[in-house]
Parts: sequence; structure tokens; C-alpha cells
Amino acid sequence: MRMRMLRKFLPVLALAAGPLLVAGITSPAGAATVAKPKGFELVQPEANGKVFCLDAATKGPKAGKVGDPVVLYDCSGNSNQYWYEAPSPGGPNGNFHALHSTRYPKLCLRANGLKDGDVVLLGKCNTTRNEELNMFYFVECTGMTMTPCPLKFDATGPHKIVIVLEAKDSKRHSGDLKNGDQILVWTYSSAANRNWLPGPGPL
Repeated sequence: MRMRMLRKFLPVLALAAGPLLVAGITSPAGAATVAKPKGFELVQPEANGKVFCLDAATKGPKAGKVGDPVVLYDCSGNSNQYWYEAPSPGGPNGNFHALHSTRYPKLCLRANGLKDGDVVLLGKCNTTRNEELNMFYFVECTGMTMTPCPLKFDATGPHKIVIVLEAKDSKRHSGDLKNGDQILVWTYSSAANRNWLPGPGPL
């Protein structure tokens, strides 16, 4: 079932990767790329055959505001499950761009802290290091190796460890993910719940 899910999403990586904005890339004519992508899903591959996406809340007092929870949820094709990469003005690293919500484009993925277990929420899009995600290497790795890859933060944790997005499972690496599971910051490992696949996008 998992392989069928991967086959479903991998053929459309070009659609997800094509419109991403990477610092320094220009068109063949030399003009800077200016088109803003409408987004792509981020799919969690450790769900025992189910297909869950990174999801921003659309209901409740925090929906569409700073602090809006980001969780796993059944992939629906709705805009609150779509994301796009865009550089933050004056960002610290050209390879790291903020990951904006397509539903709420003024808000970006942002860690509540940089230690294992800190939650990931929507926050203001600015140059704060803990909201910069390395989408460039994510797309490159997925397209070249046909395997899920990590979403890395530009900031590093204690002792310069690599910090990534993790889908919280109730039992370590069990694959027992479910709707509403939190998205956390965690030290990178090869565990499937710390790797992601781009969905079909764009909207």
C-alpha cells in the first residue's frame, strides 16, 4: 500500500518542484523568476498506507492567526493543506526560504522552539531563523532519489544538530499516525515520520 502511495505522488514531483522559488535562479532570458506558486501538499509517508498531509486549522479561535496549530490530517485537496516556498527579505541563507500557507499567505511555518518536542505553528513571515525551511534540498533529494526527504530548519539546535519537522506518533516509529497528530521539531534521523513527500499540487 505504501509503495502504491509513493507511486501516486512521485510522478507529479515536477509539478511541485517546477514553480518553487530558489534564490539566484533566473529564466533563460536572464529575467528573475517572479511567479508565485499556488502550492503543493506535504505528505507524511509513515502512515501505514493512509495518506496524511500537513494541515493548518480552518476552525477555532486560532484559525488563520499567529499560533494556528499545524497537524496531520487526511489529504483533502483544500488550500489549508497547500504550501509554497518564498524567500524572506534579508534572510540569512539563500538556500533556505520560508514555507508559506497557501490558505493564509501572510503566515509561515514557525517552530515554537528549537529543542526536541517543541511544536510547529503558523507565525508571521519574517527573517527569524527558526521559520526558515530548507525546501531546496528537500525537492532536490526527492526528485533525484525517489525517496522522502527531511524538511530542515535553517536554524540549528544545541550542539549544531540538524532540526527537522516530525509527525508525532503515539509509539516511536510505529506508523500509527492519525488525524490531529501534532507536528514537532526534532533532531534529524532517517525515521519515516521525519521525512516528507511533496504532493501533486499546484492547486
